[in-house]
Amino acid sequence: MWNKILSILIILSGPLSLNAEKLSMFSKNALPTIFLMQYAGNMGLISIGLGREFNRNKIETFLIYGVLPNQVNGVGAQTLSLKATGRITQSLISRDCNLKIYTGIAVISNFTNNVHLNFPDYYPSSYYDFPTSLHAAPSIGASITWKQRDYIQTNSSYTLFAEFSTIDYYLINLLNNKSMKFPDIWNLSFGVSWKFR
Repeated sequence: MWNKILSILIILSGPLSLNAEKLSMFSKNALPTIFLMQYAGNMGLISIGLGREFNRNKIETFLIYGVLPNQVNGVGAQTLSLKATGRITQSLISRDCNLKIYTGIAVISNFTNNVHLNFPDYYPSSYYDFPTSLHAAPSIGASITWKQRDYIQTNSSYTLFAEFSTIDYYLINLLNNKSMKFPDIWNLSFGVSWKFR
């Protein structure tokens, strides 16, 4: 598992080790500009990630690593997620502060005991309808962003966010199980991000 995570991080950090003058336009656009920390949200109890804005700040993408410690529920887990969010609306609160409503989806890969992408032979066929180690997680959230005010020209800003998210199999269970209620499938997460360039 650690070999997979290390391999992904090495591939993603490759452009950082190149000479800045020799970076292609694609590589320059792939460099991260946002650092994110999140509490809860289906990606672990605590998660951190790097991301980037696209399309005039309407779309953000992140690579996020999360941890659920063994002490929390008796089973430790680690996650690696790709997350994309898109702005629904944005309102100016003041000259240096704005409120944004957004929606998103994450593809979450879990690394723990008894989760599988391909099931071992001892599971009967169709025991699970889809892999237990890979999930889609739709979300909707709100954020408040403060641009850093200083005398040098920077794009630095700080963001506080809260979002509701769920997991694909919760949505499937909601459709198949009449006793489940729509509010039961959502969880709330909080986080902070820093746009550093």
